[in-house]
Amino acid sequence: MFEYKDLMVGCAYEYNMSKLRSATKSFGGFELFLRYNVVGGFGQRKLN
Repeated sequence: MFEYKDLMVGCAYEYNMSKLRSATKSFGGFELFLRYNVVGGFGQRKLN
């Protein structure tokens, strides 16, 4: 993940462990995501 101000972008890999793995030959897939932080980034949050 990379965070810049209120935006975060990242990638992940999902591995198939369900009963459908025989149909997918246990292959998963890459996922890309983009997130907008409503409250602020990690460095801007206040911990209680």
